Amino acid sequence: MRIKVGERWIGPGEPCYVIAEAGSNHNGSLETALALIDVAAEAGADAVKFQGFRARTLYPKSAGVSDYLGDPRAIYDIIEAMELAPAWLPTLAKHCGKRGVHFLCTPFDEEWVALLDPHVPAFKLASYEMSHLPCSRRRSRSLPPPARIRWTRCGRCSMSPVRSATTRWSCCSAPRPTPRRRRR
Repeated sequence: MRIKVGERWIGPGEPCYVIAEAGSNHNGSLETALALIDVAAEAGADAVKFQGFRARTLYPKSAGVSDYLGDPRAIYDIIEAMELAPAWLPTLAKHCGKRGVHFLCTPFDEEWVALLDPHVPAFKLASYEMSHLPCSRRRSRSLPPPARIRWTRCGRCSMSPVRSATTRWSCCSAPRPTPRRRRR
């Protein structure tokens, strides 16, 4: 199976498509987010992927304390501090274009799909988001095939790579780093 992201083909006979994971490591700073793009471009990545989430769609304010990152704050407050500002999207996408890398961002809810739609050549989603049906349906309507990419876990987990007429399903490994026996 071959898929096209922007002008770049991915699949058998094509070079490896490298996605640099910026995630939420911008620490609330646009300058840091831009620097993450610069570093990824200098390292030869094909794309830089951020994460688009909102604390209010992931946790209730009363969710309490978690040991996430060893931070003593309530999980809602931790996640809220890690949010990517939607106002940055045009700037990040433009900077990626100038640096010759694709701008990707994993949407965690339907609102983020709509925010990202004008800025990304494809959607990359987390394997645990596969069952988020409202968000999945919204992503399915946003980009024409074959630009909709869904990554699932394979191997010993319950999800397997599949294809459909409108969406390309690929697989990646959830464990980090990928165990040697699962590398292809």
